[in-house]
Amino acid sequence: MRAIARIIVAAAVMGGMIAPVFASAPPNFAALSRIVAVSGYEQQLSAAIAHQLDALHPHTDNLGDVWVTVGSGSPHRLIVAAIDQPGYVVSGITAQGYLRVQRLPQREPNPVFDTLRFAQPAYVVTPKGLLNGGFAGLSIHLAPGRLDPPSMSHIDNLYLDIGAHSAAEARAAGADILDPVRLAQAPMTIGADDEAGAAAGDRFGWEALLEAAQGL
Repeated sequence: MRAIARIIVAAAVMGGMIAPVFASAPPNFAALSRIVAVSGYEQQLSAAIAHQLDALHPHTDNLGDVWVTVGSGSPHRLIVAAIDQPGYVVSGITAQGYLRVQRLPQREPNPVFDTLRFAQPAYVVTPKGLLNGGFAGLSIHLAPGRLDPPSMSHIDNLYLDIGAHSAAEARAAGADILDPVRLAQAPMTIGADDEAGAAAGDRFGWEALLEAAQGL
């Protein structure tokens, strides 16, 4: 199971109607979707979701789970959605100032997960804030005719450039081992209400539950 953190809406209803209790302003999904929530680093998004559910008196735990219970009686119904998304953490800093990364979770979600990251902008989340960067890779065009050219689809050839020229510069900018990394692609609306962007499918569940909570 990939997701650890999750948002849970547990409804125990027997007869009658539940009065609307969602008193917060409608969720700003665009802003929430920009919060980095790489697996194991969902705390900021968990806090934001809990704030949106404040009128429902949400509960949280040290894993980043958020849950609310509404209604009373039986039968009980449990609805669960993941809030984390696949990404990376910094696993090393080269002498030239590049960041090396490792997947979270370690198994790629699909066969082209790493390939689609090459030449893409990314954020590194540090205690000082977000660091802008861009994924680079080994140039296979400068080594024609090699019997075993480097693969542009393997994580071992992913390098994250944050503009540093040495390991000391990278650390001075705030980068460190185990900092989470995600693509810097902002979500976009396609058509009337379809959504596209990095990890759009991973956001769908908790967005749907937040929207449903407005009608409780």
